[in-house]
Amino acid sequence: MVVEEVVTSVVKHLKDVGYRAVSRSMGSCYMISVQRGDKVYVISITKGSMVDVYVAKVTIPEYLPSFEWSCELVEYSPYGFYILEESPEKLALDITKKLELLDRVYRAK
Repeated sequence: MVVEEVVTSVVKHLKDVGYRAVSRSMGSCYMISVQRGDKVYVISITKGSMVDVYVAKVTIPEYLPSFEWSCELVEYSPYGFYILEESPEKLALDITKKLELLDRVYRAK
């Protein structure tokens, strides 16, 4: 499955579980902006270059140094979680779990 189809599948899954989600191609990867209520998340998704897996990084924009999000900015941020997965369905489920974990780790008060 090509990355564009995986991203479409992930966006559909996120919408099905109650998030608002929009994706955009950034050339070498895809960025997904996700929102639920007043909380916003940023996801980058690409195909692994050395191993046949999909690589996703989920983070929150409060910890990014710029408002112009890019794959490199998200991937090199020390905040957030990586997901490496062969199955697009499992990738979508794991992204949902990591979005919930982001709130517990970075937004807990």
